[in-house]
Amino acid sequence: MKIRGKGNDELSVLRLLKKDTEQASARQSSQSSGAVSGDRVDLSRSGSLLEALQREDQQESRADKVKRIKQLIESGQYNPPAEDVARAVGEEIIMTIATAGEDN
Repeated sequence: MKIRGKGNDELSVLRLLKKDTEQASARQSSQSSGAVSGDRVDLSRSGSLLEALQREDQQESRADKVKRIKQLIESGQYNPPAEDVARAVGEEIIMTIATAGEDN
């Protein structure tokens, strides 16, 4: 399932989550209170939908962070700690060396 856009799509996702939750509750209440005859795992769409919403929130947060940092760079106010810059450069060098030859 793909989730696109905002607004009404989010409302649709929330409605699906509510429906799945209600169905799961109904299944649980319809089961007898006696011993269960075997192990059972019931996976619903709710987990996938929640993950999709969380990813969307994280992407928005990342976009906001990138926008904020870009504004700081353009205004000359972005001064990251030298240790962070050195760490990032070192990690990039290590990744370049580790992945050398993989493009062939």
